[in-house]
Amino acid sequence: MIGLLMAPTRFPHSMVPLLQQGNLQESPLGRYRMALLIKNAVTCLDLYFLQNSRYPDTLEQVAATGLMHHNTLTRITATGTCDYQSHGTTYNLTCR
Repeated sequence: MIGLLMAPTRFPHSMVPLLQQGNLQESPLGRYRMALLIKNAVTCLDLYFLQNSRYPDTLEQVAATGLMHHNTLTRITATGTCDYQSHGTTYNLTCR
């Protein structure tokens, strides 16, 4: 039965097109996931600041301390949508 569904309908992709990688990033779900990643990164930066009295020079420094999971770092930086700049006691995290 599943084989019959898969051939003409491209099941399961036809049933759940939002889960395809290209559609996921531009969907409301993809935007929500990116917003959560950014919020997580901001929290990690604040924790780093509390421990070191300054913000890190790079996001990689936060990941090296274990405060930020490497998957979060990869998702934020690999897409090229976020740019981080440290100014010691302040920072800019710009995401498109």
